[in-house]
Amino acid sequence: MSSAPAFCPCCGYNFREDEIVERDGFRIDPRAATVTYNGWPLRMAATPARIMHSLAVSNRAVRGDALLARVSASEDLNTLAVQIHRAREACAEINVPCPIVTQRGVGYVWQVAA
Repeated sequence: MSSAPAFCPCCGYNFREDEIVERDGFRIDPRAATVTYNGWPLRMAATPARIMHSLAVSNRAVRGDALLARVSASEDLNTLAVQIHRAREACAEINVPCPIVTQRGVGYVWQVAA
């Protein structure tokens, strides 16, 4: 089996969902559903961790429905908004700006404030 990542040609999403991602100080392990920032653990459930992982491996904005399909069996966009809120709260607990940015009319993107 090849260890090379498989990327979507349309959105750049990494289909290798089991890979640990390290980006902008965050380390996201989707198998363990854990997120750390510079070694500090974030208290977060599995779905917000999968959302962060999905956005961290994407190179562009992801529509809400596409993001929801990647991380949950639910089809309710309100559920997605709640889970993103929970991810942002987990970051706020350790005083870290959340890299999940809402782009109105487009979706969500991983973006760290400069």
